Amino acid sequence: MGRDGQPAERRGPGIVWDRSGAKPALWTIKRSTSQALAFTVPYGSISDPDTSSDSQVLGPGEFQQ
Repeated sequence: MGRDGQPAERRGPGIVWDRSGAKPALWTIKRSTSQALAFTVPYGSISDPDTSSDSQVLGPGEFQQ
């Protein structure tokens, strides 16, 4: 609260990484609607790409247009 008793104006990214539960969540605030939104990311399903095929894995600065 501000000195006048009103909510203080806050600036910044408005995100938090919540690892307290079984599934970690990324929380954010949508300022236009004052909604708090939570997102889960399926990190367990992320794996290394299959490099046995003819495809290429490009790193930063190596992307082609």
